[in-house]
Amino acid sequence: MLRILSDINDIVRFDVDADDTLISSGVAETGTWAVKRGDTLELPTAGDRDAMAIFTESNRDGTAGWSPDATSLGKQQLSVLWGKFRAHTDQYAGTPAAGDPLEVDADGKLAVATISDGTAVAVCLKAPFAYSGESDNQIYQDKTVIEILTL
Repeated sequence: MLRILSDINDIVRFDVDADDTLISSGVAETGTWAVKRGDTLELPTAGDRDAMAIFTESNRDGTAGWSPDATSLGKQQLSVLWGKFRAHTDQYAGTPAAGDPLEVDADGKLAVATISDGTAVAVCLKAPFAYSGESDNQIYQDKTVIEILTL
């Protein structure tokens, strides 16, 4: 889940061809981070600095798969976000605290980074908390999320 809290006009969203594993595995969900290697998007190596947040909507029940736009017209593309934004996400590992720099781990989740290694892609603004959205949209219901600001 990735709930954007910033003005979306300040964020660039674009579609990128994705690796078969990334599309079919269910490992990468909306809010997971991926990196473009060559011509395709794939899961990152831990600490990849050029990772981007996946914004394509995955199945709302959490099962593997993607919305029809990801595989339409014989293509396998995912929408990714680039830019500085504030968001809630449930795609993190460990227990980050407010102020912790966050890097991308090998599963595409945000994890606490060591400041000296220069791999941070975001900062944690709010430690894990229970979130239940105001709408009937199940993707935002009963999640434990962190609030982040990308760098």
